Amino acid sequence: MLIKRAAPAALFCIPPAPVPSHVRKDSVPEHLKDVYKNDINDLTPEVIKNLDFLGIDYLVPIGGDDTLSYGVRLCFRKGLK
Repeated sequence: MLIKRAAPAALFCIPPAPVPSHVRKDSVPEHLKDVYKNDINDLTPEVIKNLDFLGIDYLVPIGGDDTLSYGVRLCFRKGLK
């Protein structure tokens, strides 16, 4: 969990985002719930569609093991550089 200090007396706790390849059924975005109905879902095709729509050819993942391994996964599935 990421904790940011906004002011001397204020903290914001930001929960970690789910890895798109392992999204629980209750965490699937509302507009995708009719497509992804399993208990654990791989939303990688949706991520690839979004990257294509945005015209992203290069991706620099910054983070921990999950972030880096998912970056490698996208590299092989989409051919990102």
